Amino acid sequence: MRCRHEGPGYLLHCSRIDGRLYAVVNVNAFENVEPVLLRRSPSTFDGENEQARLGRRRRNWIADVQFELVRRPGTSDYGFCGPERPPA
Repeated sequence: MRCRHEGPGYLLHCSRIDGRLYAVVNVNAFENVEPVLLRRSPSTFDGENEQARLGRRRRNWIADVQFELVRRPGTSDYGFCGPERPPA
């Protein structure tokens, strides 16, 4: 999911596996998060087959994700980002 108000990059990625919706959040898109709270590690998915990829997502991603489409106050816009509008 890409937020059109917040610049480049993805906020999250979703994957439906066996009827369940899983998601992973891009913590690099957050503001004011102390780096010490993040656990960074190098990773590569080269050569990963579909079964391994789906297994990794089942183990590490957020399970049973649900979204609610909301209307931004004072606008006719709907979306998942915050209510702030970008500068004109």
